[in-house]
Amino acid sequence: MAELIYMDRSGDGRMSFTPGDAPAVTAAMKRFDELRAQGHIAYKEGADGQKTLTRTFDPDASRIILHPQLIGG
Repeated sequence: MAELIYMDRSGDGRMSFTPGDAPAVTAAMKRFDELRAQGHIAYKEGADGQKTLTRTFDPDASRIILHPQLIGG
């Protein structure tokens, strides 16, 4: 089971999906693309716990974390 974890205006959200479940993967990919289009930064986590910056959805990642870009001033 993989997870898409994200922060948005309503707080934080989670979507779980199994890489072999096409409708669930499509829904997670759609949410990923929506958040990336809004400027969110994404990290994927592999089975070894290593986190890597990513710009594309990877259904084989164990976890994908998205958060809004922080802007200082």
